[in-house]
Amino acid sequence: MSFLKKMFGKQDPVDEMRQCHARQDWAAVLNIAARIDRDELDEGVIVEINDWESQAGDTLAAMNLEEGSWAQKSGNLLRAREDYQLAIEQARSVQLRERAEQALAALDRGELPPEETVAEASPALHAGCNSCAPAAGPVPDGVEADLDEETRMELLLATMPPDLAERYLAAGAEFQQAWLTAQDECYAKLRGPAENMTILATGKDVSGKAPTDRHEPMLMVLEYGNGRVFHTTLGHDDYSIESVGFIISFLRGTEWAATGKVTIPIPKDFPTAEESISRKFERKK
Repeated sequence: MSFLKKMFGKQDPVDEMRQCHARQDWAAVLNIAARIDRDELDEGVIVEINDWESQAGDTLAAMNLEEGSWAQKSGNLLRAREDYQLAIEQARSVQLRERAEQALAALDRGELPPEETVAEASPALHAGCNSCAPAAGPVPDGVEADLDEETRMELLLATMPPDLAERYLAAGAEFQQAWLTAQDECYAKLRGPAENMTILATGKDVSGKAPTDRHEPMLMVLEYGNGRVFHTTLGHDDYSIESVGFIISFLRGTEWAATGKVTIPIPKDFPTAEESISRKFERKK
């Protein structure tokens, strides 16, 4: 299959759901499950997509239950209520739905949910992020098999000015790969002319609350005359700016904006596609 056909061709929803499940794109799995007509499918396929849907729903519910607890402890009660209500809607297992209902009831009483309620509700990978997922993930068999890493990089670099492409290559393999943010918000539907702008990184909302089902710009640079602008949409709370991914991208971005060069190295504790890493701040009184 050609590259253009894969980009623009219509895809079977079951295959699409299978690929999203392999990438652990849980929000997309639920979106596809809602529009699949199961009346004409074989029983074995129905069982398979039901399993994918259950895993996606429970994973997202566990994440939102945990984030609701964080929001409640931080005093953001409206956000906590939204997280708990969404967890109730997403949960497929009876036990997880009951835990989310218990957390919401505790909130109504002015109490925190029992610690075991939140801990037991986290069978999913701990994204630590209500929104942003890695920009890439495992590729299932048969998907984009003819697009190796070198080809993908060439396609990305072709969209950049030559000098910026050279700097991007010099950033190092760690920075070029997908990495998992700490708990944060994933801005969507950004407005503006988007002229003279190069997008360095995108992120995907996996909370199930996203207004779009697509990757959104996270890190970008603009050059205007002799001026340089680095823009990040990350870093919305104290726990967000503790993320090593935020810290390093912010430092390197501001260094480039100030000097036109990037010399700050990627540290050994930079996050991976599977693990979010934070540096806890000590607040001085």
